[in-house]
Amino acid sequence: MRAFAALIAAFGLLMLELSAYFALVQIWSAIGAAAILGAVNFAIAAILFVIAGRPPSGRDIELANEIHGASIEALQLEARTFQAQVSGAVHHPLSTILPVLVPLIAVLIKNLRRTAKDSEATNSAEARS
Repeated sequence: MRAFAALIAAFGLLMLELSAYFALVQIWSAIGAAAILGAVNFAIAAILFVIAGRPPSGRDIELANEIHGASIEALQLEARTFQAQVSGAVHHPLSTILPVLVPLIAVLIKNLRRTAKDSEATNSAEARS
């Protein structure tokens, strides 16, 4: 959307340029009018380059450095935590597997009991028939 707005602004600037050209042609020659408008365009471009080339304010750089430092510290902390978890898993693999294994065994036993009850009910129903 911003690019489209910039395109419309460029067309508007072109139309202003064209109207200025026609106004200047009535006062000077076509060559003189084009030269004057070219010089004005170069002056506007130079002003825009100077404004764009200014270094950012000191507070912006300080804020960016603070954010950068905080993010680096957070990444280092996460890396240390992950390294401790991996080394703990390598040295004590049962302590890593045990929290996952206990609920899994409970669910497995529950399903086996349910399957056994269902098969008993089916066998007793078939025996009655």
